Amino acid sequence: MTEEFEALASYCGERHAALERFATAVDFRPQGFFAHLDGIYQKYKAQDGGKSKLLSRVLEQTRQADLRLQDTLKLLPRERQEAPPPRADVPL
Repeated sequence: MTEEFEALASYCGERHAALERFATAVDFRPQGFFAHLDGIYQKYKAQDGGKSKLLSRVLEQTRQADLRLQDTLKLLPRERQEAPPPRADVPL
């Protein structure tokens, strides 16, 4: 049981570190972030091999949450580069 909790702590720690790196990055690229999270997921899924019910559940739940977040980000309106906001000193 201790190994299972150590694996969970390690998994969560890696995800937390990835989030911190991408949150402070000057050039945030969601595709890179989600690819990194997927790599962490794949690593722990391969290590566990379905042996641990708790770790398997956490892996699957975080994976589903990542996929939902990724889908949500795809739906957000993108900033428009071609039309800058009006300047305050120019009358409309």
